[in-house]
Amino acid sequence: MVIGLAACVAALFSFTDRELIIRRGGATNAGGLRVSLRDFPYPYSAMAALVNDCDNNSLRAFERYHRFLNTRGRTIYGEGLGLDVSDSFFAYTSAADYKSVMTYFIGAGADALNDARKIERYVRCGWIDTMHTYGDFSASNEEYLGGVGGPAFSRALAESAFSAFVRGGVFPMIWSDHGNEGNAQNFGSLGPWASARYKRGDDIYNEEFYHTDVTLSGGVKYVWDARPDSRFGRGFPAEARTLRDGRKVWSFSRYTGGDGGWAATGGAGLRDAGAGANEAAGANEAAGGAWDWYPDKLRYEITEERLSSLAENGQYGLFAQHLGFYGEDYILDAEDVAALRLLAEYQRERGAVLVAGTARLLEYATARKYVEYSVSVNGAGAVDIDITAIRDPLFPDGKPGADRVRGLTFYCDDPAGSRIMLNGAPLPERLVERNPADAETGRPSIAIRWHEPDLTDYTQFG
Repeated sequence: MVIGLAACVAALFSFTDRELIIRRGGATNAGGLRVSLRDFPYPYSAMAALVNDCDNNSLRAFERYHRFLNTRGRTIYGEGLGLDVSDSFFAYTSAADYKSVMTYFIGAGADALNDARKIERYVRCGWIDTMHTYGDFSASNEEYLGGVGGPAFSRALAESAFSAFVRGGVFPMIWSDHGNEGNAQNFGSLGPWASARYKRGDDIYNEEFYHTDVTLSGGVKYVWDARPDSRFGRGFPAEARTLRDGRKVWSFSRYTGGDGGWAATGGAGLRDAGAGANEAAGANEAAGGAWDWYPDKLRYEITEERLSSLAENGQYGLFAQHLGFYGEDYILDAEDVAALRLLAEYQRERGAVLVAGTARLLEYATARKYVEYSVSVNGAGAVDIDITAIRDPLFPDGKPGADRVRGLTFYCDDPAGSRIMLNGAPLPERLVERNPADAETGRPSIAIRWHEPDLTDYTQFG
């Protein structure tokens, strides 16, 4: 009995001590020196991602708009914006015009490569970080084709794509779960909606379509939940989701505009209209829907009001788009180009909203929420901040590398004398940033540097 009581008391004190020096938020005191996590990398007070779906996308369209978004070179729209914007890709497509769509393989089979080498390049440089499922199989849905179905998805196609991505070292960590009833590979919808019934990718009892045992082993961590969403700002952009086979992922939402057309369509049909569905977009507008995720709606999606609200409320904003939806000859209107320039202004000139690729935003958000670190007083009378783990409940990282903790920023009284450690070893000074007092708190900070801007025009490499 005495031993048991002693053990309980020891455990209580151990837990209390741990909470005094290891935090995932709030303030930590070490020798009277206050340390706390800043919400976003200095000087920003919010973070945003332009999350693009590759529906209808041709390679030419992809390269044209990324040259404008990601580089500072001369483009059809003037000087490039130099933003960190990522994208998605299809492995396959069953569309009749499959030769005009940017895909890894040709058509809906794994026999021959299409744009594989370029897609791999764009994954490696960060212009692509998302699979729009394994492909566009919307044309295999007979309802949409008047009874004439195209090639269908199968587990064998998932295995072929998986093997190719792993061999190429380019398996993305995001899955965009979208497409009509022909896309049985989907698995990411939430709730008891009709859209979940045809999604069999996580149905362990369905031998024909089940694949999440394979796919998630490749590194998929984040899944768009396929829900329309009129909210454009969130304190934390993801929620834990358990799939039907028991596997867990982070499910995230993104702003689609208005009510996403959900109410207008009765929650059916158009919410999962597949790639190439220009008619669906028009029908949705005629029905009174409010999808803003088309390139001629950028002016309504990215606005002064929304960006200022993100900054004022200290939130994450993920904006859904289909930048290549209208075909490779489509040119953005001046008002939509101005909306993208406003986004760049909020980052560069105002220092208010940091624009990040989708994977980088989600990785930062989970690192910021679940970082574990200790604080101690060093010989200079300042503090050593030792990052020891990312206690992500779904994907824990007991010994994170420097890239996993990029951007984490700590308020402290003496940044000049302080150090950031990673698993007990000081980070190289080239990765450390010391910041002056910010406007929000009046406190200085020390940080792991955010990713360096990469303005390279990767379209020029053949």
